[in-house]
Amino acid sequence: MANIMNETLVVENLKKFYQVKGKDQLVKALNNVSFTLAPRTTLGIVGESGCGKSTLAKTLMNLEKKTEGSISFSGKSFDDISDKERYQTMQMVFQDPLDSLNPRKK
Repeated sequence: MANIMNETLVVENLKKFYQVKGKDQLVKALNNVSFTLAPRTTLGIVGESGCGKSTLAKTLMNLEKKTEGSISFSGKSFDDISDKERYQTMQMVFQDPLDSLNPRKK
């Protein structure tokens, strides 16, 4: 397990583009997103519908492949981290976590 003091998430110039079906056009969902998240800190992503919040989360969890840029955690490139290792150290919290985590709700 990594030392907690080194567990920093660094995102640099992250891009995620989608090809519009049937057209010669790209949607730039993420364009040059950069931030550093230090240990024991929390980051909230807010914005209008369609601004790239979910795309950012999915890209960080490797559910979507990035178009360009780099993501590293604890000094290790995400390209070199297995999905299992990523899922053991990171998780998504959905917009309504009570609905997602409530075992009594169907």
